[in-house]
Amino acid sequence: MSPFFLLACLADPRPGADLPQEGFISATGAALGEMAGCLERFAGSEAAEVAIAWRGLAVSCPGEIFGAGPDAWRNLRCVSPPDPVRVFRGGAALAFGWGDAGRLVGRGTLWGGAAPVRAEAWLSFQSGSAVGALAVPGAEPAGPSVLADEGAILHVRARPADGIDVSGLVESGSQADSLFGLKGALLSRAVLAGDWELAAYPPEPGGELPVLALAVGVREPAAGPAIEAFVAGVAEKWSVQRSVTSVEGVAGECLAGLRILPQLEPCYARTRDQLVVAWNRDALGRALAPGAARLAGETALVATIDFDAMAEADAVVAASRPPGSVLPPLSYPLRRVEVQAEPEGDELKLTARSLAGCSP
Repeated sequence: MSPFFLLACLADPRPGADLPQEGFISATGAALGEMAGCLERFAGSEAAEVAIAWRGLAVSCPGEIFGAGPDAWRNLRCVSPPDPVRVFRGGAALAFGWGDAGRLVGRGTLWGGAAPVRAEAWLSFQSGSAVGALAVPGAEPAGPSVLADEGAILHVRARPADGIDVSGLVESGSQADSLFGLKGALLSRAVLAGDWELAAYPPEPGGELPVLALAVGVREPAAGPAIEAFVAGVAEKWSVQRSVTSVEGVAGECLAGLRILPQLEPCYARTRDQLVVAWNRDALGRALAPGAARLAGETALVATIDFDAMAEADAVVAASRPPGSVLPPLSYPLRRVEVQAEPEGDELKLTARSLAGCSP
């Protein structure tokens, strides 16, 4: 993961028509040199090879650097950008445009490189898409988190503009419906209150997959019967064993014997207005740990990516493998990235920042 990858994810499908339509990068030599320093952390990768070229270009071109086209990041030159690109970049250290099929589909700006990084961009989802239905935030803040943020690789909390109706996104008779009953009442708008939260934690010792926890707001009195019907259906379909559990005083259940993925024995716990589902009993305890830091934000979608936790996950995976099959550990260029998203007109505004630049 790198700041450049972060830029690629932040895209606005409505850029000015006067910008290069196949994509572009515009930066100062100093900014490009700082970005190169981050990418060099991925030794032996294609990113590190690009970083070598960027580093040399930054030294020979202390002023303006510009490239255009579908491979702009590979074809940077020591030239000033066209006026429209210069105006768009403004005072930012770097600006980018992302093209697709000859049409510019995104743009964004970034401040900082080795120093704390801040980026802004605008994007929109296709109307009616499943991703858009669950990810495009509304005007109301997502509210305080339910799951612990401490130690999470990825943590997202959102309040979608159109609420949540998973059952409406699943076709009747589909595999998802036949295997897990995703058309059931539990996943309908009548039960789901409209907010969701996801956290991914490092694998457990001996494991290779991150453990997940999901929290969704639920409505009473519909939630109780809907949860029981859903769990009973899964238990019957998959012949799993149900067992009562309790985490931090919150009652729930675990399902043993699912045998779909390693260490997956789903557990859930329900408070008055939240349903928390986790990978297994240990993951449920981690997600509901008392005193753990909680995600906070003032917009309808907030997220964090913690690269220190990602490095911890890499170490756990490496320890579970034979010595000869372990790759050298990655040195992630950032420590932690925070993202907030909010609607702005017909678009979604994303603001991302790292609490520090390239980690020492």
